[in-house]
Amino acid sequence: MIKTTLKEIKKASNFNGREEFKRFLKENNLKPVKVDLLAYSVSIYGLGAYLVSFTLNNGLVVNVNTGNRASWNYSVANDDFGL
Repeated sequence: MIKTTLKEIKKASNFNGREEFKRFLKENNLKPVKVDLLAYSVSIYGLGAYLVSFTLNNGLVVNVNTGNRASWNYSVANDDFGL
């Protein structure tokens, strides 16, 4: 996994935050099937954000910014993807 800045994570992501990503999934009747943690940033308080690559059930791969110091950072790699 690559260490980078929050600014770079935001530039590389298709979605910013869990709610925006969940809305996209619901509107398009999609589900994630695989997750890869690509990069992370560090804030003065510890972990900043992850850049996460989700593979969806239709084969589409999207990059998502988990958000700075979000609780999602700790559950995104779980079996339910923290959704």
